[in-house]
Amino acid sequence: MGSKKHKKIFRILAIIAGLALLVGSFLPFLIYL
Repeated sequence: MGSKKHKKIFRILAIIAGLALLVGSFLPFLIYL
């Protein structure tokens, strides 16, 4: 019944994780520059 809401939360978490990985890979470059 609440699988749609669960899927939405999972998608948001996946997006946050992706952004965290992007930031984590970009921060060293910014620090070295």
